[in-house]
Amino acid sequence: MCPGLWRLLEMGSNLQAGDRVFTTATETGRYAEYTAVSDDLVPRLPDSLDYKQGAAIGNPYFTAYRALFYKAHAKAGETVLIHGASGGVGVAACQMALGLRVLGTAGTPEGLKLVLKNGAHID
Repeated sequence: MCPGLWRLLEMGSNLQAGDRVFTTATETGRYAEYTAVSDDLVPRLPDSLDYKQGAAIGNPYFTAYRALFYKAHAKAGETVLIHGASGGVGVAACQMALGLRVLGTAGTPEGLKLVLKNGAHID
């Protein structure tokens, strides 16, 4: 399994042993076989996602969300510049920036196509 993705061994109030879960907020042992984390920071991994897809949810999407909405306080109608928009966090930020005018950078023509496909604007 990928770091940050587990089957739950001990449960909190909203989970059952054996649930497929993910987290990015472990107290200890994020890359270990076992870890400790508060149950309110452990969402279920949807059945429609495999572990590889689930690994893409944690760091890139939470990082992008935190950058856009907690740090930048982005609001609909504003413009955001996303450097490295063809990478994992950049793609996540482009996808989350609904209502924002997104300007994204990439290092290759293929990367620019990916950026545009995921929500960046040309003008």
